[in-house]
Amino acid sequence: GFTIDSRGDYKDPQYGALSAGHLVRGRAYVGDKVEIKVIREGKEVTLNGTLARKKPEDHLVLPYLFDKGPRYVLMGGLLFQELSRPYLDAFGEEQRSGAILRLARIATDPEKYEEEGRKKLVFLSLVLPTPGAQGYDKLGGQVVNKVNGKVINDLNDLAEAFKSAKETWHVIELDDFPHILHLDTFGAERDNMRLLGGAYRIGSLKRLE
Repeated sequence: GFTIDSRGDYKDPQYGALSAGHLVRGRAYVGDKVEIKVIREGKEVTLNGTLARKKPEDHLVLPYLFDKGPRYVLMGGLLFQELSRPYLDAFGEEQRSGAILRLARIATDPEKYEEEGRKKLVFLSLVLPTPGAQGYDKLGGQVVNKVNGKVINDLNDLAEAFKSAKETWHVIELDDFPHILHLDTFGAERDNMRLLGGAYRIGSLKRLE
């Protein structure tokens, strides 16, 4: 029942000009019926729908996390996680730069990755100083696309992909520079054994639950 102007605003009877998004987020509730009139091919069309709330686990970037730690996979000193708002919030608004700023932009505008069919956004979050990860120590924040030729849509895919190495190497394809990482499979397993119960007090190489 409200007219939307060229700026995407409407005139609220109480607060004046507000963004049209407020009609859904502020004036409506889950389960409410919504009628929207749009112009398609020069003709007015009426669309009808019911407002529903998206479950947290259905978001590409998890909006919050309660009563459990983040999911992760550790392989040869490379730590992989699924991007979440709590992870980004840990850096604060003013400290976001470089790779973290890039991840924050993806979290704000995730459509490209959702259209690719990804369930979660898996990224390389940290590199521990292991022998097999030498040269990769300054990396972090790169989105993972494939591992050993397998498309990565969530951490479960990643854990499975590491079980099928190409010859004696794990091949990790990233969205950004350096685009491809190589991990020696035997060296990575050796590093994994050293990490378990070692100086980093790592009790498990992965958490998928």
